[in-house]
Amino acid sequence: MAAVTANTLQITQQSAQLFEDANNSLGQIYSQVSEAQETLKGQAMVTTAGARLSQAIVLWTEDFNDIRNTLQQMATQLNDTAQQLAASNANSTDIAASVAAPAL
Repeated sequence: MAAVTANTLQITQQSAQLFEDANNSLGQIYSQVSEAQETLKGQAMVTTAGARLSQAIVLWTEDFNDIRNTLQQMATQLNDTAQQLAASNANSTDIAASVAAPAL
């Protein structure tokens, strides 16, 4: 594999992993917020303020999920790009290997 292609492939794969890691970290935050909401809903959200907080959490959850979906889409796109780079490089190597070296 050519050095430039290998470097590009490595950076693309690392970037995809970073997006996946960020998405996983956000998943943990989401779980904690959901757990807190459930706890409050059953014990403390019996007032108007509690109802408003619950509505705010629902809106936050929608926005938060949009961010998570975008991160996952980026990770998927980068993984697809890495696969395409690897396949393209393999094809180029095969073509180059089949071309006869000129006789000296």
